Amino acid sequence: MTRARPTGFTLIELSAVLMIVAIASAVVAFRYHVVQRRAEADLVLAGIVDFDGRLRQVARGHDRPLLLVIDLQGNRLVRRPADEAGEEGPALQRSLALPSGCRLRRLVTPEATLEHGSLALAVSRQGYSASYALQLRDAAGRDHWVMVAGLTGLERRWQDRHDRTTEDIQAELAGRGHAD
Repeated sequence: MTRARPTGFTLIELSAVLMIVAIASAVVAFRYHVVQRRAEADLVLAGIVDFDGRLRQVARGHDRPLLLVIDLQGNRLVRRPADEAGEEGPALQRSLALPSGCRLRRLVTPEATLEHGSLALAVSRQGYSASYALQLRDAAGRDHWVMVAGLTGLERRWQDRHDRTTEDIQAELAGRGHAD
């Protein structure tokens, strides 16, 4: 009588396969987390640009000057009438609160740089304002910038580069420099 050879996997083989699957899962989860955080920062920047664009549309549509209040401490943007006269004043007020994982770090205009507090930018009836740039830090600690041109509302975004100074950004906002 011949004896049948046992079939199946040994405990060592099963342990090795489980270890490989666990390592692969950890790598995929980490990569997904990084991509998700980057996408969140992009979404916040898009929300800031959209808020600015809608503010300009409302100013033109209602033929009223408005204020864009950028509150670095409160981590939000606020739209409000430049003058409180008129019954539609409260209807024109809106705010955009940023998610807790993203922080407004710096506001740069051609005239000033602000790292705390708030600043109200005047937006004319035609939807024009001073140009400005906002620095945003995401939950992973990466810095992102969005620059908004005051006359056109066009925007440009970039991740922080350490060779770019606040003075470079101010010169670009004032039209004395160019982006590379």
